[in-house]
Amino acid sequence: METNLPAETANEETLWTNEDVAKFFRCTVRHVQNLQKGGLPYFHLGRLVRFDPEEVRLFVRSHRDLRINAPRRLHRLGLSDRGRK
Repeated sequence: METNLPAETANEETLWTNEDVAKFFRCTVRHVQNLQKGGLPYFHLGRLVRFDPEEVRLFVRSHRDLRINAPRRLHRLGLSDRGRK
């Protein structure tokens, strides 16, 4: 299937909407709006809010804190020391 777009444009990812980011994070659109206030990179195209997918992924990588979920994950896997003496 051929497109009329230049090769560079055809291979680039499209910009994401609030709904796309919510699907990526598996959260609500309202939570995405709260993340915007907390530093999630976005920009306006007129009145439309759009996100660069790579910037969203970088935001996730730079704000990942595995220590928060590690005890819960270990407990779920039966590997924690909770309740053992």
